Amino acid sequence: SHLVHHNTHHYGTANDGEYLPLGVGRWRNLLGFLLQILLLPGFVVFRFLILTPISFLHPKLRRWVLERASSFVINFGHRREIPENAPLKAWAVIDVLCFLRVALMFTLVAIGATHWTRLPQMYLLAMFTLGMNHLRTLVAHRYMSHGEPMTHADQLSDSVNIEGNWLTTELVFPLGLRYHALHHLFPSIPYHNLGRAHRRLMQHLPADSPYREITYPSFFAAVSDLAKNIRMAIASGRPGADEWYDRRRELARAEAAPHVPESNNEDDDEGSPSPSLVA
Repeated sequence: SHLVHHNTHHYGTANDGEYLPLGVGRWRNLLGFLLQILLLPGFVVFRFLILTPISFLHPKLRRWVLERASSFVINFGHRREIPENAPLKAWAVIDVLCFLRVALMFTLVAIGATHWTRLPQMYLLAMFTLGMNHLRTLVAHRYMSHGEPMTHADQLSDSVNIEGNWLTTELVFPLGLRYHALHHLFPSIPYHNLGRAHRRLMQHLPADSPYREITYPSFFAAVSDLAKNIRMAIASGRPGADEWYDRRRELARAEAAPHVPESNNEDDDEGSPSPSLVA
């Protein structure tokens, strides 16, 4: 899903698994994003303990799980493309190992080998880890898309850099994670070199450079800008997020619609069914 996130044809659209229109939405959209921190650890358990064995009952079930429940995303409408050369056997082995890992957690509690409190402890640890990642994701972009494809320049202006300070900001955003706009500008630069690249750009770019406009002095400055954009979207009466979610519903309907092969027989009557459908 991360390669799709960098693709100009998909970035910011309903097919971008790492994007939600938070900056042009309502407060409930932001709340839904934050609620993922509470729910996703439980979904991961369900995914590997329940969906993994079920997925092997039928090829269509297996494909659905791989497409719809096997990516680390914030947009749950995202469908992962499975390439023809995908290592399906290796993925199956990984899934089985993950199933055994989750099953072992509950088995150890059931036989008394470990105390039941270990389960909520692990859940809280997962929530903390996910919460840290969601805080970073919250200020990775401005999330102003209405669902249409964006140019690379638009993608950059929708992304965020955070300068902050050398201690607390670096602890929350280690290894250059706070320079997300720069990452979208030059995705081939290793994360640990993004800070150096950012400082060089800031030294040489003119004062009116668009790059400076997407660089925030702190995490709280970026969150404040997000809140301001949400208030403006609500005041408009028709937040752009409504359009974005409409596009996601249209995409879901299109993906769910049965594929009807076209007839190659030019002599067929317009209302006659294709032979391939009646065979």
